[in-house]
Amino acid sequence: MEDKIKELETEIERLKERVGHWKRLAKGQKPRNEWLKESHYEGNHYKHLVLTQWPDDFPLNETLYYIKTEIIPKYEPYVYDQCYRTNRLGWVVVLVKHKQVDMWNDLEFFDQEALFEE
Repeated sequence: MEDKIKELETEIERLKERVGHWKRLAKGQKPRNEWLKESHYEGNHYKHLVLTQWPDDFPLNETLYYIKTEIIPKYEPYVYDQCYRTNRLGWVVVLVKHKQVDMWNDLEFFDQEALFEE
């Protein structure tokens, strides 16, 4: 029962984000993008998050502690993959959600016969 409640709360949050996206578009505002980059590779979903609220000159060990305590719990089910610092953006953390979609085997949303017709 608790799992179902958590799943429904997650779905509510996702829908709230989508409604907010469409409201911003209707008002002519630019969509809010908290991710520097988003990609899908070998079934894993990657997101690169710029730590805008974190000082650029903090050392790696303090940055990793901040990521572990503040960022990771906020973005579950994503897990830590790597972090790096750039001169232009500051600290960037890469989060990954493993095996979200297997594009080669999970094609039930496509018409299989139409895909392989010549």
